[in-house]
Amino acid sequence: MNELKTEKRTMVFYISPHEYSTVIAELYECFGDREIALCRELTKLNEEITLTTLESAANSEGTSAGTGAMFTYTLNIKSKKFHDPGCSGATSIKEENRDTFTGNRDELIASGYEPCGQCQP
Repeated sequence: MNELKTEKRTMVFYISPHEYSTVIAELYECFGDREIALCRELTKLNEEITLTTLESAANSEGTSAGTGAMFTYTLNIKSKKFHDPGCSGATSIKEENRDTFTGNRDELIASGYEPCGQCQP
């Protein structure tokens, strides 16, 4: 990343939700406080775009940054699995077993839920 340190043009980085806090911290360390757009689920029904700064994203806890990145998940309350909303496994959950959760995945795991093996949220 140090080769990009002086780059002034727009840069795009694809980050796994599981590596979010580590990568945002590394970007902040390398580039300092730059304006950023955090985008999730692009071209999908649940598309999210947040305009912020690297400093704000790196220092946030339990919001759209840090180890507690917040996302919306579809829950199967019977099997105790959670899914990305667009996952085919989520769309096949019976209505009486379906719920929605917005928060961080660590909370779900602490509550006894497991991530879907297909979409790996």
